[in-house]
Amino acid sequence: MKIIGAILVFISSSLLGLQNALKIKFHINDLKKICVALTILKSEIEFGASTLYEAAKIFLKTRTHLSMKYFRKLQNNLKKNQTVQKIFGSIQ
Repeated sequence: MKIIGAILVFISSSLLGLQNALKIKFHINDLKKICVALTILKSEIEFGASTLYEAAKIFLKTRTHLSMKYFRKLQNNLKKNQTVQKIFGSIQ
């Protein structure tokens, strides 16, 4: 009985570890997508002579994936003339 219990604890611990590793992998991928998005926004602002609002609008027209909800919120709030600090303080 003790051996069976030890095996069950080992297997369940291993599965929980694998599950957490997959979550971290997805978070890393999302962060990479956000870094690429910020690089594109920076380039659009610098070389396209666009405002942050215009760059976010252009970016949202050409990209569609889950992490873009932050940029959609950014673009909508910039339209309302809110400051970037207030906007990013409210994103969570």
